[in-house]
Amino acid sequence: LKKLVSAGYPEAMFYLADCHGSGRLGLEVDPKEAFTLYQSAAKLNHPQSAYRVAVCCEMGAEEGGGTKRDPLKAMQWYKRAASLGDPPAMYKMGMILLKGLLGQPKNPREALSWLKRAAERADEENPHALHELGLLYESAAPNDAIIRDENYSRQLFTQAAELGYKYSQYRLGSAYEYGLLG
Repeated sequence: LKKLVSAGYPEAMFYLADCHGSGRLGLEVDPKEAFTLYQSAAKLNHPQSAYRVAVCCEMGAEEGGGTKRDPLKAMQWYKRAASLGDPPAMYKMGMILLKGLLGQPKNPREALSWLKRAAERADEENPHALHELGLLYESAAPNDAIIRDENYSRQLFTQAAELGYKYSQYRLGSAYEYGLLG
């Protein structure tokens, strides 16, 4: 594994970083080493590593991120990971811009764009964007960036529920129980 890392193979860097982060392969838990490896792979355009670098920058050393807390750097790495096609990063970009997190101004239109891109790539591990879009379409107000659409909202909740997302399953259960969402 170390030979692959030395040869500049990003997937090996990502895996070894995960091992340092969790103590697998008999390694000591070492957040700093994990961060360094994630960053090396991220610089080689490895999407999941770019996402992990962003998470580390958001968490900071106090919370086990292996680097100092830096919301601006976190934002830059989330955007890079999202641009490289990482669904969790797309979702995170959407939520940051929707809620104005990490010192960013709220930007509902751009948030919607990122959430839609994440929803297109939804799977069992990444159903969150479907649910969030469902909530947005269900409760959209007249001045919002989108038009209220309960049928589309129900479709989004159904898609997330079928992927096993418990919050969407609950939301659909309530809708059927009380006759909501059309």
